[in-house]
Amino acid sequence: MLRFGVRLSAIELIPWEDGAFDVRVGEDLVHSMYRDGGFPATQTVVDAVEARLADERATRG
Repeated sequence: MLRFGVRLSAIELIPWEDGAFDVRVGEDLVHSMYRDGGFPATQTVVDAVEARLADERATRG
């Protein structure tokens, strides 16, 4: 996530039972190990973060 530099204020890792986890960008569920199986593709996460950052820029003007 270094590619986002100062545009990304935090990354929070919260482990679930059995080592499973979800990837959320804001409130949007991007990937769920239970729903989608396995680890998310890196590009899936990058695209979701970039879309969220673009939405926030558009909202601010």
